[in-house]
Amino acid sequence: MKRISFGLIMLNLLLSMPAVPSTQTKTQSIERFASDKIGQTVSNSTVAGIWDGEWSNPEGYLFKFQARLTVNSGNNVSGAITWKLLASPRSNEQSKVGLSAIEYVGGTYNSENRLANISGQSKDDPRNIISLDEYKIVVAEDGQSITGKTANHGNWQGMISGKRVDPCGDEEIQTNYDPSNNGIVSGYHHYEVKTIICSLSDDCTVDKVFKFMESNAKYIAPVEYSKPVKTCMLSTVNIPVLGEGTILSVVDENSHSVTNFTKKDHPLHPGKVVRSVVEENKSVIVKTVGDGTGWFPSLNKSMATDLWRNIDNQLKDHFNSKVKEQNYKP
Repeated sequence: MKRISFGLIMLNLLLSMPAVPSTQTKTQSIERFASDKIGQTVSNSTVAGIWDGEWSNPEGYLFKFQARLTVNSGNNVSGAITWKLLASPRSNEQSKVGLSAIEYVGGTYNSENRLANISGQSKDDPRNIISLDEYKIVVAEDGQSITGKTANHGNWQGMISGKRVDPCGDEEIQTNYDPSNNGIVSGYHHYEVKTIICSLSDDCTVDKVFKFMESNAKYIAPVEYSKPVKTCMLSTVNIPVLGEGTILSVVDENSHSVTNFTKKDHPLHPGKVVRSVVEENKSVIVKTVGDGTGWFPSLNKSMATDLWRNIDNQLKDHFNSKVKEQNYKP
């Protein structure tokens, strides 16, 4: 049997794909997205989504939970909370530690004050480790966390808190990828690209470079417009050879990072790219880490260095030019 090279397989696959839009078509597409979704921020201050967190009370009970909640057009909440008992103050319940149960809930959500009033309706609990409860939950303004109190048999001393698992409540977003998926046409990929921006100094700090990076979408992805980056912002990117697709960005000021998640219309979905500003060897660098299980994993990795270096070099030149202008004294 004749051996067919991997490069020939990739070439045939690429040639069989729809052509990349012409300059005129691409311009029309960009104009369409400008009025449609470029730079828009999807609503993320809703209780709908997937939440991981903990619940505790003064008696010494501690549970871990994952809540999957939906909100319909009438602001009615429904969903399920999976509970896992982590600690109990009662000696006769120690054998139950580590067991799980499901509570099915319903209620209402007020988008103006971001308050959800939810109560347990039924449960799947063969070992009797939970009781149905009532919840008053507030969604943080940025939509990434929840806090609240629960009835706890009437004294309202149950405390609940959690963080969003699905970025911005977008069900198209995938956050975890299986490294064992090693297909050639579609499979897992991982890459890292590092670029030195400047030498560490009063003018060159991690915070200053990150603030500069998030000030312009061109510094976080291959886009054709300039706009400050915000959490849950949608952008249309243009991938060489493969064409256009949509990403959703999540900004983390604490870790000085912006994570871009692909949506379903992205040619390399599912995947994500984390753009972080870090200090390394007395320099401030931009570190780009890509992961995913989308199409053409080898092509994705091979294109990554050039694509991100071009973006990094643009950021580097503009940042250092700005520093020089500010320090210039005629």
